[in-house]
Amino acid sequence: MNTIAMKFFRVLVRYLIKKKKIDLLEQYEHEILIELGRGWGAETYKEEVQLVKSQIQKMNLETMVIFDIGANIGKYSAELCRNFPESRIIAFEPNPNSYHELIKLKDSFQNIEAFNFGVSRESGRQALYAPDVGSPLSSVDNKNPNYKKIEIDVISLADFCRTNNFIPNVIKIDVEGHEFQVLLGAEKILEDIRLIQFEFGPTNIHSRIFLKDIWDYLTPKGFQLNIMTKSGLLEVSKYREIYESFRTTNYLAIRN
Repeated sequence: MNTIAMKFFRVLVRYLIKKKKIDLLEQYEHEILIELGRGWGAETYKEEVQLVKSQIQKMNLETMVIFDIGANIGKYSAELCRNFPESRIIAFEPNPNSYHELIKLKDSFQNIEAFNFGVSRESGRQALYAPDVGSPLSSVDNKNPNYKKIEIDVISLADFCRTNNFIPNVIKIDVEGHEFQVLLGAEKILEDIRLIQFEFGPTNIHSRIFLKDIWDYLTPKGFQLNIMTKSGLLEVSKYREIYESFRTTNYLAIRN
């Protein structure tokens, strides 16, 4: 935007503020942020998989193992199965009610395996808090007293891969604010992973994890962060505080 246009935009914003048109300004802000990928994260699994698929094709990845961590009832996993029928899809879901629906995918797809446990920094037991049965918002960090508490098994990715003797090329992480802990538990295998899709958003308020934590962890290990948007991938060339937006945002970290 050139200088004259920017000045006009600022004058317009100030005018709308003086006229108490705050709702209108917030609506504009909402739409702008969605186009920038911030807030574009609910029920977008088909678009997300297509962005991942496009990047996989660019990287010429052939034999693939893809992890869907936090699979819920399997919408994302099913989309992976459709788009990568020759790949091995491994889905993790700790909520027993969601897992019950997830395993039904085996009736339609031969290339999916599902595990009824969570993923974290270390293997063991944790408490999962669910607002209702099978909720996609189940979280180990949002300890709302009104939520149902469920004891679950968790495993680190390093332990899982060592036990099963394979490492994924691609991982997707959507675990309601616990993404950073999953990444910490994968440190020993990160050098073999090419793509990491992860969510950042309102649940990070509960886990007290900032994007800066993830940036400082992944970028020194050779990953380039990108925001997934309706228009494609938006490269994050450097960290800025403006990215600490607690609106559901999907990132794709690509190994350079």
